[in-house]
Amino acid sequence: MILLGMAPCTTMVFVWGQLVKGDDNYTLVQAQGQSAARVKVVVA
Repeated sequence: MILLGMAPCTTMVFVWGQLVKGDDNYTLVQAQGQSAARVKVVVA
């Protein structure tokens, strides 16, 4: 359930990254770090 709640936000990070022609690898690292931080906060 937690991962489903994060999916739309992560998807929007990639959409905006594509719209501004950003670096896909940088976008991936940022989205992964944000998701990991959220899971850590929710679980803790």
